[in-house]
Amino acid sequence: MGRWCYLIILSVLYTISPSHANDDIQRQLDAGLSGARDAEGLVGAGAIIVRNGTVVALSVDGVRRNGKPDLIEQNDKWHLGSVTKSMTGVLIGLLVDEGKVSFSQTLPQLLPDLANEMDAGWQRVTLHHLMTHTAGMPGNFPLSAKLKWPETHEEARLERRKVFAAMLAKAPATPPGEKFQYSNAGISLAGHIAESVTDIPYETLMLEKVFQPLGLESAGFGAPDGDNPWSHASRFFIKMAMNPADGADNTPLMSPAGRAHMSLQDLAIYGQLHLDGYQGRSDFLMQDTWDILHTPVLDEYAHGIGIMERKWAGGTLIWHNGTNTMWYALLLVFPEAETVMAFTSNDGKFREAEQAYFNLARDMMTYMQQHSEEE
Repeated sequence: MGRWCYLIILSVLYTISPSHANDDIQRQLDAGLSGARDAEGLVGAGAIIVRNGTVVALSVDGVRRNGKPDLIEQNDKWHLGSVTKSMTGVLIGLLVDEGKVSFSQTLPQLLPDLANEMDAGWQRVTLHHLMTHTAGMPGNFPLSAKLKWPETHEEARLERRKVFAAMLAKAPATPPGEKFQYSNAGISLAGHIAESVTDIPYETLMLEKVFQPLGLESAGFGAPDGDNPWSHASRFFIKMAMNPADGADNTPLMSPAGRAHMSLQDLAIYGQLHLDGYQGRSDFLMQDTWDILHTPVLDEYAHGIGIMERKWAGGTLIWHNGTNTMWYALLLVFPEAETVMAFTSNDGKFREAEQAYFNLARDMMTYMQQHSEEE
């Protein structure tokens, strides 16, 4: 099956509509999400469950802004934080399939104009190391870079080049492949490599090669504006709504590592892509590339996404979470159960949200298994 034929079928199979929801599972998710939000004091919350390519439940609860009456709606957009890293992994996979890069290429090969300025410690670091957090990159950008706020995608690309030139002039923290160090900077460098080899800014490249082909019409970067939830952060023990017009997000330099946004429905479509890739049903990427993306290296982390074995998940769990400390998102893919779940919140209480959402996911998996056995 050709790639574009697959995409047409994908858009037909995963068109989201509340009428598709299974009533019992919907009621269970509604109660669970509302209970989790109330228990943790979250401003707003959302969840979606897809089984066998069909949406069986879609639930939202709470308000868009603390202290305001506007309720969360099913089509609202949510900031995904580091779930974006997995999307950068898919983008890199596409470029691998096109022959523009390979996972085994080193940084001097991928960024030849910076090769003479790099510390010698980067000579053996590859794209594989960047995507698996084993490159020895710092966890984050320096403060001076975090304060940069370029206004266009092209300006962001140029600023990323300057920042990475300076970072690569210093020695890596560890030799490549020896230690897992979760790194926003490392994945952002991988995104910068993508924009460098294509001469297209990362954000534009992601829209053209991933979001648009998958039909993710709600997808974009930065805090979602318009009629959507606002993020929330605690300031002096007061939970404050953060206006997206004021740049309530990380610097655009970090887009490849954590600035995507989209609706729950589109996030479910994206999760289904990973499920199909894992199961050998997707030719969005070559199967060898899917297998590389989904092979864990250190600390149960593969190429831009987590892969672990959990009994409660029925086997393999493909996952990523994300927060910019003002939102929270969790994507869970259960291949053996042919299930995708996604959970979101517009609240900065990300630790509380994560625990509540994992508990809810376990409960829903147990309920659906029991429900299936009774049918």
